[in-house]
Amino acid sequence: MEYDIAVGIDRSPASLAAAHWAAHEARRRGSGITLVHVWHRRARPTPYLRVGGTERAWAERTLEEAVRSVRSAHPGLRITERLVCDATVTALVTAADDAEMLVLGSPGPGPVGGFVTGSVSQRVVARADHPVVLVRAGRSAADEHLPAADGLAPEEIPETPYRDVVLGLRVDRPCDEVLDFAFEAARRRGSGPTCPRAAST
Repeated sequence: MEYDIAVGIDRSPASLAAAHWAAHEARRRGSGITLVHVWHRRARPTPYLRVGGTERAWAERTLEEAVRSVRSAHPGLRITERLVCDATVTALVTAADDAEMLVLGSPGPGPVGGFVTGSVSQRVVARADHPVVLVRAGRSAADEHLPAADGLAPEEIPETPYRDVVLGLRVDRPCDEVLDFAFEAARRRGSGPTCPRAAST
């Protein structure tokens, strides 16, 4: 079974931001999204579960809340729910293999200003054969647009052109899949791909 754009969902603000980014991308592509939540059976009771709740019920509630949030913001979008009981990385890699791309939330900048990914995201990116997009909490689709010349926020002028797609590439080990993905993303946005050149010192 194939999915359109898969999104890994947990209870973090970053994963919800990832779901909304994926919804915008799905509309751009004329496709739908599959929200994937991975849960585990634990040998011992989990102290943070609500009274009367079970791990599966808690997982179902997590997925339902994410679906409700995305559906309210993107009416008419095709949304599929997928609840998986498995190891998190294994389940997300499988979801990536079944999808056009996988979108995950990322913790965002670290204390020194770098882009930090969680351990799960790092392992999924390392193992997945299909594109994986990382989205930080607090980001929106408007952030993909250039600011207006008069200083208005992109949210107020949605027709502002898109920013370029930045492509990170090792010239000694080019990857056709990465090139194809970057050029296709730029084409859909009517922007251009930018490949900065860096040299070791």
